[in-house]
Amino acid sequence: MKTHKILLALAIILLIFYFALDRQLYYYGRNNLNIYHILPLGIKPVFRYEFDGGFAFEDRYGFRFIRKGEFRHENSNLNIHIAEILKYGYNDNKLVVFIQDINSQELYIECKKKYNNQTKAEIQCDAFHVINLPLYNELKWIEIKNNVKYIHSIGLIRNLSAFFTFVILIFFLREIITNPKSN
Repeated sequence: MKTHKILLALAIILLIFYFALDRQLYYYGRNNLNIYHILPLGIKPVFRYEFDGGFAFEDRYGFRFIRKGEFRHENSNLNIHIAEILKYGYNDNKLVVFIQDINSQELYIECKKKYNNQTKAEIQCDAFHVINLPLYNELKWIEIKNNVKYIHSIGLIRNLSAFFTFVILIFFLREIITNPKSN
C-alpha cells in the first residue's frame, strides 16, 4: 500500500513537471498541449522545420503572418523578406519581433491591435530599425536563435518525464490488477 502511494505521488509530481516544461516550450512553438494563450492578440508561436518555413507566428485563424520569407501584411504597407526571426518580446497588448532580413539588416516588427474595416484585419504591423528603450524594457523577451540547445534539452526532459509517468502508471495499474486484496 505504501508503494502505491509513493508511485502515485511520483507520477503526479512528474505530470506537474511535464505541464510546467510544456508551458516553457510554448514560447518556442514546441509545446504538445494546445492549452496556452499567453501572447497578445490571439497570436501564437509555431515551430516548423526549416523546409516548412521555420519558426513563425500565427494569428487566431491559423494564418502564419510572420515567418521566414516574404512578409506582407494586409493592414500595413510593409514588404520585407525575412531571413531569420532572432527573438520576440510581448506584453498585454503588443508583440514586437526582432528579425534579420535577406540583406542582413535587423528590424523590429511591432504588431498591435487595429481593426481595418476594408480588409477586416485585426492586427497592424509596423517595422522599425531601432526600438525605443522604454518600450524595449516593458516587454518580456524570448530568444529564439541563441536558445537552440536550451529548447532541445527542455524538450528532452519534458518527454522523459512523460515517459516515466507512463511507466509508473502502468506499473501502478499492474500492481492493482495483480494484487487486488492489498488495496
